[in-house]
Amino acid sequence: MSEDVKLHVQEVQKQPQNSKTRPVNYTHTYAYIQIFGHGSRGETRSIFLHTDHRNYLFNCGEGIQRLVFEHRVKLTKIENIFITRPTWRNIGGLPGVALYFQDNGVSSVQLHGPEGSMGVMESTENFMTLNDLTLKSADVSKTYKDPILTVNYVLISKSRKEIECDDVYSDLPLENISLNDNQTRSVSETSCSPENKVKEKEPETKSKTTDLLIFICKIEKKLGHLDVQKCRDLGVPSGPLMGKLKAGEDVILADGTVIHSKDVIGENDEGPLFIVLECPDEEWMDLVIKNQAFEKYQNSGIGEKIACIAHLTPEKVLNNPKYKEWMQKFGPDTTHLIINELNTGYSGRAVYEMQHQLNLIHPKIFPLLQDQQKHMHLELHHENKFSTDETEGKKPEEKDLDASFLRHNLKVRRCKSLDIFHLRPKKGLTTEKNIKINPNVHNQDTMKIDGLADSLAELQTEISAKTKDLGDNIEEFPKIHMLGTGSCIPNKIRNVTGILFEIDEERSMLLDCGESTFHQIVRLLGETQANKVLRSLKAIYVSHLHADHHLGLIGILEEKKMVTNNPIFLIMPQQLMPFVHYYSTRCNKILDNCELVCNSDILLDHSSLTPTKLKLVLDALNLSEISTALVVHCPFAYAIALTLTDGRKICYSGDSMPCDGLQKLAHHSFLLIHEATMEDALESEAVARGHSTISQAINTGVKAKVNFTLLTHFSQRYAKLPLLTDTEESGNDYSNVGVAYDLMSISLSKLPLLPLFYKTLKVMFNEFREEVCKKAIKRGD
Repeated sequence: MSEDVKLHVQEVQKQPQNSKTRPVNYTHTYAYIQIFGHGSRGETRSIFLHTDHRNYLFNCGEGIQRLVFEHRVKLTKIENIFITRPTWRNIGGLPGVALYFQDNGVSSVQLHGPEGSMGVMESTENFMTLNDLTLKSADVSKTYKDPILTVNYVLISKSRKEIECDDVYSDLPLENISLNDNQTRSVSETSCSPENKVKEKEPETKSKTTDLLIFICKIEKKLGHLDVQKCRDLGVPSGPLMGKLKAGEDVILADGTVIHSKDVIGENDEGPLFIVLECPDEEWMDLVIKNQAFEKYQNSGIGEKIACIAHLTPEKVLNNPKYKEWMQKFGPDTTHLIINELNTGYSGRAVYEMQHQLNLIHPKIFPLLQDQQKHMHLELHHENKFSTDETEGKKPEEKDLDASFLRHNLKVRRCKSLDIFHLRPKKGLTTEKNIKINPNVHNQDTMKIDGLADSLAELQTEISAKTKDLGDNIEEFPKIHMLGTGSCIPNKIRNVTGILFEIDEERSMLLDCGESTFHQIVRLLGETQANKVLRSLKAIYVSHLHADHHLGLIGILEEKKMVTNNPIFLIMPQQLMPFVHYYSTRCNKILDNCELVCNSDILLDHSSLTPTKLKLVLDALNLSEISTALVVHCPFAYAIALTLTDGRKICYSGDSMPCDGLQKLAHHSFLLIHEATMEDALESEAVARGHSTISQAINTGVKAKVNFTLLTHFSQRYAKLPLLTDTEESGNDYSNVGVAYDLMSISLSKLPLLPLFYKTLKVMFNEFREEVCKKAIKRGD
C-alpha cells in the first residue's frame, strides 16, 4: 500500500464506520455538491454530495476510486449510492468501491437505482466476495428520507422486450465448473482456499432494464441561530430557557415576561433543492421533459426553487430547442451543471506531473499525454471565442458557456472536475479546487533535483550510442503500451493492470484490462487514435478472475460498440462470462460479434480448440502461435504466449509465483512481461499473496532464456520507483531488464534502451526511494 493510500485510509478510519455509531440528532451546517469527473470520454462522471456527517454519491463510474485516493475524499462517510441508469459509465467503479468499503470497515451501503443496478453487483460473485459488506437495494417507489436528505425518485420507463441469451454464453458448460477439475490440479493448495472458490450460480434471463431514475433532492431544514446577546438583553438566563428558545419554543421568565422564539432566532434555512438527472438521448427526451414531477418547480413561481440541476446529458440533447426550453422553465435562479463529453480539464494532477518528469528521460517512450494537449487547445479556444462583449460582466467560470445557452438566459456551467456548488451556505458555484497544470513550472522544479541535470546529460549520451548500435533495426511495430502497472488497487500514479499490444497498424489486442483501461488509452493517445485502436482491437485477453485485471472489460466493449462492429475474440476464463453476460442481457448488449475462447482451450501442448477456430484467431491477430499455461496464483490463473509471424514470441505472466508452467511457456521468448509485485526483502509476503519478487521475475526470464524481461504489476508502495537490489547483492544482470511505468509506449526494437533509464530514475526519485528504504529498515529487512 502506498504512503498516500495509507494516509487516506488512516484518515477515513478515524470516522465512524456505520450509521449505528453515528449521531442522529445533529445540526448540519454545510452541504455542497462536488463534480467528481467532468464526463468527457476519458474521464468518469460522478457527483458527491458532502455534508457535515454523511456523504452521498450519485453514479459511480470507472476510475472513481483512483480520484478518491488522490483527493482524499472520505468514502467511508457514504451510506447511500444513487444510480441514474445501470450503464457501465454509471456503475463501472462500483465493484472496486464496494471492495474498498469492505476493507475499511463499512458494514452496509444502500443502492438506489433502477431495476438491474443491484443485479450487476450480484453477478460479480464469481470473482468478488463481499462477506463483510451488505449491499441493500432501496425501494424507489417510496420517498427516501434521513436526518439530512430527502430524495423523491422520478422513475421513467420505456416499453420492455424479452432478451434472448447471447450465443457466446449459452454454450458454456457452467454446471461442470469445479475446483476439482483436472485443469486446476497444478494450482497450489493455498490458492484454492475457500474464500477463493468460484461460485457457479447462473444468472436467470429476464427482460432488459429500460428504466431511468431522476433524483429530486432536498437538504433538510436548518433552524436559525440563537442570538445569545439578544437573549441576555431581554433577561433570559443561560440554561434550559435558552435551550427551549433555540428549539423554537416560547418561554416565560420569572417576572411573567413572555419571550418569543422568533424574536431571538435568526431566519430559518428551509433547505435547498437540487436535481440529478440523465437524459441519455433524444428518444428519452420527451419522457423526461413532459414528466409532471417537475411542473411545481417551474414557471408559476409558487413552488420551491431548484438551486441547481446536474445534467448527465449528451450535447446533442442539450442543443435540442425543446430541451433548452424545458431548462428555461426552472427560472433564472437555477444553475445548470453540464457533465458530458464536451467538457475539458483534469480530474487528477499526479499522472500528468509524473509523465512530464518521465518525458525528460525519453520523450517518445514517455510521450506527453494527448488529452492534455486537447485540454490546453480547447481552453485557449474558449478564451479566444468568448473575448467579446457578449461576456462583459460575466464571472470567469461563465465565459466558456455556449452562446445559445446565454441567449436563452440560462445560468449554465460546463463543469470541470472538482467544481463545487455550495448549497448551504448559499454561495453557488466555486472553482477554487480546479486543477491547473503548468508544465514549465513543474519541469523547472524537477530540474532542481540534485544531480539530475548531469544524470540526464549522461543518459542522453548513452541513449544516442545505443540507438546508433541498433541501426536500421528500429521499427514502429510491434509496440507495447503500458496502460496500468500497479497491483491490487489503483493509485494516483499507477493504475491497475492493462497492456495494449499493437501488433501492426491494423491489429491489436489487450492483455488484461483493469478498471479505467479505456480512460488510459484516451489519456495516452487522444480520442481519434483511441477510436483507431478500438477498430484494430481483435482480441481481449484476461489472465484470471481477480477484479483488478478485468473491470475495464465492459467499458472497452461498450466503447468499441460505439465505433465499430468488427468481430473480437474474448480470451479469458469462462467463469467470468456470467458477469459479462448478465450486463449484456440486462443493461446494454455488448456481446454482439464477440466470440469466447477459454484460456483452458489453448493450453500449451493440450489445446482443445478446433483447428478452424484456432486459425481464425491466429489470422485475426496475424500470429503464428498462441498458447497459455496455468500458473500458481489463484484458481483459473493463466499466462499467455503470442508468437509473431517472424518467430518472435511475447509472453505475459499475468499474476504468478515462479512456476514450471510459466517458465516452459516463456522458453526462448523475445519479450517476457512479468509481474514483480514485491521487493526481494518481502519474499514471504509475495508467497502469501501468490506473487513474485523482482529477483524471482528476473530469474524466471534467465531460466527461460528470454531475450528481454519487462517488469510490471508493482505494489503501490513502489508507485514512483520499484527497488531493484544492487547487482553485487542480488547477482542479477539488469542489462536486459526494464521497469514499466504507466503510459509508457515502446516498440519491441527499442527495448534495449530501457535498462539505461534506471540509474537516472533513481536520481529523479531519490527522495521517494529513501523513504521506501527507511521503511524497509524499520521492518528489519
